[in-house]
Formats: sequence, structure tokens, C-alpha cells
Amino acid sequence: MLLCVGGPSSKSMLKREEGILALRGRWIEWRSADGKMEIPALATLHPAFLLRQPAAKKWPGLTF
Repeated sequence: MLLCVGGPSSKSMLKREEGILALRGRWIEWRSADGKMEIPALATLHPAFLLRQPAAKKWPGLTF
């Protein structure tokens, strides 16, 4: 499993244009440059961002 923490690492490793808020929580198949390896990847918010923006911890529509 590959865990991408924050927007820059998520965009770079997953080769995506979406922002971190669109990518987070979605499983995406990551492929190596030679195409021989494929592993599941998950994007998440950086902990420093969550410390500055505690409300971002909430997932829209999620209730317990």
C-alpha cells in the first residue's frame, strides 16, 4: 500500500491533476514506471494542514 500524505505527494506520485480534497479517501492503483508493479494507493490530508484546519477532519455526509 502507498500512502500519499498531502497534495504535492499525491499529485506527483499518482500523476493526477485533482486537488487533495478531491483525491483523499479514494483508492487509486499506482503503477511503477516500467509497469511491472501495481499497488493500491490512498491520498490523505497532511497532518500539519489538519492542525491548522481542524474542521477539515470532517468528511461531508459522514455520521456516527
